[in-house]
Amino acid sequence: MPLLVVLGAFALRAYTLPIESLWRDEVDTIRFALDPPGLAAILGGFAQAEFNGPLYLLIMRGWLILSGTSDFALRYSSLLCGVILAPVVYALGTALLRRRAGLLAMWLCAIAPVELWYGGEGKMYTLQPLLLGLALYGLYRAVAAQRILGSRGSWRWWTLFVVSTSASYYTHLLSPLFLPVAGIALALWRAPANRMFGRGALISFGLVSVPYLPLVVWQLPIVLQGRSTGHAAYGFEALAQTLALNWSYGLHGFLPVEGVSVWWLVGIFWLAAPLCLGLFRVDEALGRLSTPAADRTALVSGSSARVIASLLAWLFLPSVMLYAISLRSPVFEPRYVLWCAPALYLLLGGALAALLQVRGKRVRLQLTSGYGLLVLVSAIALVGDGMQWSHPIRPDLRGAAGFMRSQIGPQDAVVYQIPYTVFAFEHYMVRTAVVIDGPFTNNRLDGGQVGNYLTPRLAGAQRAWLVESEAALWDERGVTRAWMELGWRVVQRAEFYNVIVTLFERQ
Repeated sequence: MPLLVVLGAFALRAYTLPIESLWRDEVDTIRFALDPPGLAAILGGFAQAEFNGPLYLLIMRGWLILSGTSDFALRYSSLLCGVILAPVVYALGTALLRRRAGLLAMWLCAIAPVELWYGGEGKMYTLQPLLLGLALYGLYRAVAAQRILGSRGSWRWWTLFVVSTSASYYTHLLSPLFLPVAGIALALWRAPANRMFGRGALISFGLVSVPYLPLVVWQLPIVLQGRSTGHAAYGFEALAQTLALNWSYGLHGFLPVEGVSVWWLVGIFWLAAPLCLGLFRVDEALGRLSTPAADRTALVSGSSARVIASLLAWLFLPSVMLYAISLRSPVFEPRYVLWCAPALYLLLGGALAALLQVRGKRVRLQLTSGYGLLVLVSAIALVGDGMQWSHPIRPDLRGAAGFMRSQIGPQDAVVYQIPYTVFAFEHYMVRTAVVIDGPFTNNRLDGGQVGNYLTPRLAGAQRAWLVESEAALWDERGVTRAWMELGWRVVQRAEFYNVIVTLFERQ
């Protein structure tokens, strides 16, 4: 069964890969991993303030050299990390909550819309969760081995914890938020009678602190002083709603059925775990469980409170810390705490397993409730998958570039609004025209000032293209398009998802 789930996870992610074009952040992966000065710049990033993901770029440099730079090749590395994450969740669930809980958590992780989405994006947002999932698994196995075998039997697992945690720092610069989660897990997973964490734990946590020191040198002043970061400011309610939606139903906030709020489904998904445990306890009180206490799932055994507390810390604490940091320096993006989502699937998998772990004759209500809730939460996730497949999210830069490629001439000028879009277009078509950065007008620049900027730059062109993608970040009022429509004749205009391409001719 676990192998079938892994194969299903692979198939779902492979289907996702080619649906949408790359967006600018994914093109950056190719640029920063391969463009000159290449390797020297990547290696220098390990000691450079605010350089995010040097280890990921180093890995991707080797990957892209071997596989090529096609959309599929770039994203396939993320697919592999996302697929491997599923059995890691299974291993964690089996260790903490028993095998059935691990299998159910693995299934939920395999079909989760947010996991599918980032499993089809050429960034580090599946590698980071994989590393931190391995770190937690290594931590659990180290604690268990030290309890049973002593320090000699635990060192290989402490090594896995140290290596995975340290690697995560240089995969994404916010990975150190994992350290408090690991500390809480260590305190909760140790034997209750053992007051000392042990030499292995002390050495390991000391070692994982060392790679973080170069990061804390520049991160701490930013947190203490506060500054603008270019990220939108999230209120706590908006942050909670965004994560609740992403981790259950996916990135889309609407349903294929009109008149029904998506928040009904999100609420059902998040309330399924406490509902399962509530039904389990009710059934237990009615005397319908015939299995001895020792045979019941670990989630409702003597250590259940500590297991649940560790998973809740993993699920919620990093987001709360990130929100606190963002009060001074806004840095929150939902994908930055994607590595916490497996905790939700483990909690839900454990609760469903508790409801289904029964024997005897009078268990129909409990089993019906358990399988019914499993089908319901699975259906919610699969509908979310379908919405992501059928409704685009990224700007269709591939389609827009294909439209331009067949018509653009070497003497044409192209005004990119926003200017950074040029790199994505050059990924899909060789530069054959004069490139002009669109003017930034969100500082209240008017049409006359836009004209003063563009007129000398367009002086030698008889035809000019205006490419607008995420233009509100640069030209919210559409001043550039308005100025060009006054002085140039529109030859044709094509609209793609979140991209507008207009060809102008000089009048």
